[in-house]
Amino acid sequence: MQQEFFRIKLETAKQIATELVDILSPHCERIEVAGSVRRKKPDVKDIELIIIPKVEVEFSGLFNDEENLFYPLDRFILGDDRFDFRLNKNGHRMYGEKNKLIIYHPAPGVNIPVDIFAANDENFMMVKFVRTGGAENNLQVARKANSLGMNLRIYESCFEDKRGYKYRMNSEEQIYKFLELPYLKAEERK
Repeated sequence: MQQEFFRIKLETAKQIATELVDILSPHCERIEVAGSVRRKKPDVKDIELIIIPKVEVEFSGLFNDEENLFYPLDRFILGDDRFDFRLNKNGHRMYGEKNKLIIYHPAPGVNIPVDIFAANDENFMMVKFVRTGGAENNLQVARKANSLGMNLRIYESCFEDKRGYKYRMNSEEQIYKFLELPYLKAEERK
């Protein structure tokens, strides 16, 4: 069963994104808005958030010596009536450690699709860059990297050449400069 959603005007999407950041930030080390909201598209189909989730440890076992890591964000989302699971384009629920597709209900009858992408300190910039998009920009970056004999390694925040050498990227500007492409601000990307 495919879920249907309607496009949201940018100003409304920005308000909802800010609301989500406020709601979810107690459970995150870092959280920022990406996607079409960051690109300032006039109509937005979903809210995309990049997070570094907080991690906590619980102890269990007979002697309370077994460490179990958990993410407070997941407990919060799964226990809050304002959130539901969302299906991917293949009709499957997608809620994992790195990618979470959910529906946010800010009011009765209002369904806002939200994509949450987890990162860490080392790859936050690259995950945010790729998840900001747009599709044309990402394709241009990938093609240019391939023409230079390299592959983009999103979760390693680098480009890797055929010898296995990795060129770490520290900023969006550096990505464009490294690939000899003109720098595009988020709102200029398609």
